[in-house]
Amino acid sequence: ALPAMLERGEGWIVNVSSATAKHSPGPPFKMEGLASTTGMYGASKAALNRETNALAHEFWGRGIRINTVEPRAAVMSEGAEALAGHVIRDDQKESMEEMVEGAVYLCDCDASTTGAVYVSLDLIADQGLTVMTLDGAGPWVRA
Repeated sequence: ALPAMLERGEGWIVNVSSATAKHSPGPPFKMEGLASTTGMYGASKAALNRETNALAHEFWGRGIRINTVEPRAAVMSEGAEALAGHVIRDDQKESMEEMVEGAVYLCDCDASTTGAVYVSLDLIADQGLTVMTLDGAGPWVRA
């Protein structure tokens, strides 16, 4: 995709990361839930966050925005539900609509917004965004 973006002089890449990219606090370390089992997944997301910054640096000034968005809470996709649904409380969940709204914003941001990792709910609040339904037909309302 990058050659076409370079030819056009504009484009965006939005990577999807996870809070598991951050180091676990401790010791003592939390041993319940999924905390002790997300090390390799978190390492891959940390690498993705660094790659975002490196690519943004490489393509700076060419109209290509490269950012990462991560949820503040768990987004319960089918896979996440199957893997972790039994240990994630409702107050630890974020809607797919909220995650998508953050990603869509990063597809239409100004060219100087590049090379960073954004938390979807913080981005929505900071930019005063209206979270839309997934089909874009209207504002989404939390059930």
